[in-house]
Amino acid sequence: MIKESLINKIISMFKTESIKSEIKNICIPILNILLKELYPYIYFSFFFIIISFLLNLAIFFSLVRKKII
Repeated sequence: MIKESLINKIISMFKTESIKSEIKNICIPILNILLKELYPYIYFSFFFIIISFLLNLAIFFSLVRKKII
């Protein structure tokens, strides 16, 4: 009973606009720092995905030319 009322009070507290805006103000700088640290890895991953796609496309065209498929 007490646990449920406490949970309901916490949920109602988080529904207020002031708390939502404060949480956003705290989280946005943290997420920006995290993204700045992850950008090189995201770019490398994207680069390897494109290279993999191009290699698969080249293999497909070479197989189609030889009519193996």
